[in-house]
Amino acid sequence: MEKFDVIIIGAGPAGLFAAMELASQGVNVLILEKGSDLTKRICPAVEKRKACIKCPVCSITSGFGGAGAFSDGKITLSKRIGGYLSEYLEESIFEKYLKYVEEKFLEFGAPPRIFGTDTEKIEKIRYEAQKYHLELVPSRLLHMGTDKGLEVLSNIKESLMEKKVSIHFNEPALDLVIGKSHVMGVKTPKNEYRSKYVIMAPGRAGSEWTKYICKKLGIKTYTNPVDV
Repeated sequence: MEKFDVIIIGAGPAGLFAAMELASQGVNVLILEKGSDLTKRICPAVEKRKACIKCPVCSITSGFGGAGAFSDGKITLSKRIGGYLSEYLEESIFEKYLKYVEEKFLEFGAPPRIFGTDTEKIEKIRYEAQKYHLELVPSRLLHMGTDKGLEVLSNIKESLMEKKVSIHFNEPALDLVIGKSHVMGVKTPKNEYRSKYVIMAPGRAGSEWTKYICKKLGIKTYTNPVDV
């Protein structure tokens, strides 16, 4: 039975950044990802230009990089978009981490172009939006583009490999191993792993599984709003 300091479920942005930070401090990390490696994420519907065939594991939403891997690579740098993190951290701490994330993306090859800073254009769009009872939430935006985004993800993976992070692809987490009062590891179809800590970061594709685990453990969950 393999043992690790930390097991991370999911190789999306949250899981990858957690792995980077932990590995940089010498922590022995395993990432379990139910999808494929970045270069093996192939969608039959996209490749053959046909309707979705309902693959058991979707290569668009699952795999290294998460559901946004093939998007146009927009990173929103705002406390008002993307979740409730700013409600749990003091504003100064939140801003420090937000800046740090921006710097990490630049370090891994993101182009240093920030959009969403033209206040005159923003006010014009806000005025038009109000006519239709819509609220415009302006924010700074780091726009990588699809190709550059994939390059950044490839660089992140290379960095994780250099730090000896273990990544098991096509190996979904089935359940947590729970002791008397704490988590002890993770069960998958292939194995059972032990660890001191587990980080659940399965992303959008794993949201139902997360709800299932939380319900079983008596953990209350909340729905995160969708930003358009």
